[in-house]
Amino acid sequence: RRFEETADLYFVGGYAHQPNQEALEWLVGEIHPRIRAQRPEIVLHLIGEIPEDVAARYAGNGVIVHGHVASLQPFLSRCRIALAPLLSGAGVKGKVNEAMSHGVPVVATPIAAEGMFLIDGQNALIAADTEAFSNAVLRLYSNEALWSHISEQGYHNIREHFSSDAARRSLEALLRD
Repeated sequence: RRFEETADLYFVGGYAHQPNQEALEWLVGEIHPRIRAQRPEIVLHLIGEIPEDVAARYAGNGVIVHGHVASLQPFLSRCRIALAPLLSGAGVKGKVNEAMSHGVPVVATPIAAEGMFLIDGQNALIAADTEAFSNAVLRLYSNEALWSHISEQGYHNIREHFSSDAARRSLEALLRD
């Protein structure tokens, strides 16, 4: 993946899951409008099961609702940043791992970063409020050096902590004890 070959932002998550519903409301209602005020060309792609009435409310003003897609690959290839604006939830976030495993840099909330071995400015950008999250997206979107660093280090984070090799190492360590 190359910086200049990417554009846009994406979020993956089904609306039926309350943490995703909460994240989508915040993302579309507060975060993305702040981003668009600075960079009106940035488009946000929403991927996942979203009811038609909600999709109709979200669509427009630089937001495209795709709903369920057969493959994330087109978005992983062309989008510059994956967003994880989760305000609740627990455990490993598949949406974060998926993005980083494809070299897509992630802007996440502290909740989304929990349990993911993420360090702000090292392998992801982590921000807790609307202004900080919006600013992190804008900074990452326009800074090729930062984007490349976060992309590379996010990928290394996956290899170190979530790959099959990492699982094998953990299992071997458990069996030795």
